[in-house]
Amino acid sequence: MREAANVTTPGRLRGPAYQRLARGMYWVPGEPITHGRRIQGFRHLVPDDAVLGGLSAAWSLGLRWARDDEPVEMIIPNHRIRARPGLRVRRGALTAGDVVETRFGPATSPARTAFDLGRRGDLVDAVALVDGVLRQTGTSVHAVHAITGMHGGARGIRQLRDVLDLSDPRAESPRESGVRVLLTLAGLPPAVPQYEVREADGTFVARLDLAWPQLKVAVEYDGEHHRAREQYSRDLDRHNRLRLLGWTVIQVDAELLRRPERLVALVAAALGM
Repeated sequence: MREAANVTTPGRLRGPAYQRLARGMYWVPGEPITHGRRIQGFRHLVPDDAVLGGLSAAWSLGLRWARDDEPVEMIIPNHRIRARPGLRVRRGALTAGDVVETRFGPATSPARTAFDLGRRGDLVDAVALVDGVLRQTGTSVHAVHAITGMHGGARGIRQLRDVLDLSDPRAESPRESGVRVLLTLAGLPPAVPQYEVREADGTFVARLDLAWPQLKVAVEYDGEHHRAREQYSRDLDRHNRLRLLGWTVIQVDAELLRRPERLVALVAAALGM
């Protein structure tokens, strides 16, 4: 007998068409598994009051930086739910103000999410994550400081304080945050992120990743999208206009980032240091 097209059997689920998320849970064929879809899948396996945390919370708040294969993080304070492949379980008390409702279910609030992410990993990555959460949600550094004051003995709190001192929600990408932190820790003067340059008549010229306006020095990170012909042409025109206005623009790519001492030396020379 021919199998009905709308019937799924255990055998078909074990075949190559379906993608296994966890034991007893599969994703429909033909659709990529994003982190958001992992969250939706695991929501069926945890209590309703489970709260998304970490990068999963950031995803639910609109910051889509979690990798597709990143485990879903849940904070489950009052249930005996164990971690499993693809699901990371944390336990801990959350106040009512620490939780917000999202389209992916309960998640830690923007300030609490920044508080948690800023205490993890290395300093540069933590700053980039906190920058991203603050920018995406409009939350202030002061709101994160308020939570810090209530958890003075939390693990990683010393790093978090350093992260908040370095954080700036004007940053538009992790790379931009990383370059800014690298230059700041090297002892260079603080740069202004996303600085707008205009001609004397007010005509917009460029918005620079990092700038020292008084010295007319800027740093820009060139990602892969800058390699496209049309983008390259626009960048060339923009940089020519900046040069005519007296600006020195140091362009940074992944290769230069792998030689941080060289990048610091270039910027320091441009700043006359």
